[in-house]
Amino acid sequence: HGKVLLMQKYRRCGFPRLWAASAFKGATGPSQAVPPVEHHLRNHVQWLQVAGSGPTDSLQGIILTGWQRYDHYSVLCELLPAGVPSLAACLQLLLRGGFDEDVKAKVENLLGISSLEITDAVSPYHRRRKLIHPVMVQHIQPAVLSLLAQWSTLVQELEAALQLAFYPDAVEEWLEENVHPSLQQLQALLQDLSEVSAPPLPPTSPGRDAAQDP
Repeated sequence: HGKVLLMQKYRRCGFPRLWAASAFKGATGPSQAVPPVEHHLRNHVQWLQVAGSGPTDSLQGIILTGWQRYDHYSVLCELLPAGVPSLAACLQLLLRGGFDEDVKAKVENLLGISSLEITDAVSPYHRRRKLIHPVMVQHIQPAVLSLLAQWSTLVQELEAALQLAFYPDAVEEWLEENVHPSLQQLQALLQDLSEVSAPPLPPTSPGRDAAQDP
């Protein structure tokens, strides 16, 4: 509603044709690592509603922006590679006038991914209390081990790629802010899974001296 009123105000002030600027990343938090795709899709649905509320040629187009840093003193956020799924989804929504299951499937197929969103399989609550189903442990643990094995090479390749486009201090900052915490979380998850899957220690017989020979 606010966007519609703003467009009407500009038209009354003598600007019959307008351009709008929206965001596909870098607009939901100064330390965000991965763009929330659903949030940006909802925003562009609202822009389509704005476009349909006025004269046909009033809104000339929408420029999709994506901040990488909120200000010169803020950390890097949502680099372009992490924002590509959101960008692709938002562009398809604007081109097709909506985002139904067919459009979603097309975007996922073009990107070669199974889902636009990232979800957690094990909640922090259950991890703290070591209440993880054994079947879930058997399903996740091999994947975590495999992922950890790939980290060393991947981080080296990532650092080399970042150095082609960014200054060394920016590369160091981004790795410490985004890569290293994720690696530590992965290591912590593996530790929790290992503790859950480890066989319990045998109970000590009451009244028996541990140092006494059998």
